[in-house]
Amino acid sequence: RQKGGAAIVMGSLSPKTRNAQVELYHNGNKKFETTSTGAIITGRLIIDGLDLGDSETIRLGDSQDLQLFHNGSHSYISDLGTGDLRITGSAVHIQNAAQSENMIKCFEGDRVELYHNNSKKFETSSAGGTLTGDLTVTGNVYVGNHLTIQDSDGSSDMLKIGTDEDLRIYHYNNNTYIRQHTDKPLIIGGTSTGQSLYLSPP
Repeated sequence: RQKGGAAIVMGSLSPKTRNAQVELYHNGNKKFETTSTGAIITGRLIIDGLDLGDSETIRLGDSQDLQLFHNGSHSYISDLGTGDLRITGSAVHIQNAAQSENMIKCFEGDRVELYHNNSKKFETSSAGGTLTGDLTVTGNVYVGNHLTIQDSDGSSDMLKIGTDEDLRIYHYNNNTYIRQHTDKPLIIGGTSTGQSLYLSPP
């Protein structure tokens, strides 16, 4: 056959030919070749869809650093090589499987939003962040600048301390309150005897 043409083999092949690779050409350039482990494609492959079974992996990179697969129970995007795993975009959203609820929303040069059951609970800003709802902390809270709590209605929007929220500090109706909410005593004092307690007007 001539270069760039086609050849058709009729009849039986020799054992050597039957066990060799098959090659497909376009304009004299080899584009497809079978091997003992599968096939090699040279160039770009355009397909309508790609279906893989469980634990069958898409591997990317010279060292197969990035892998995508489903093991039958969970789906994985696995970075096994050097460098970072980076997800880029001017607006990156993570949603539920039905794409009907937001979980995390990120905006370039702007805010990051965290959701619970499609309800926004936390949003970052240039000044810090805004929390909607209650915050439960099991460890220590360190505030470098200041902590602002809006005016209370007498039952919410206050600083509550203790397992039973015994101590409450809040501002309500132009007054500031430090209250012991249960029948236990409110003790104000130092860490040792002999220390002084000073109360002064603003």
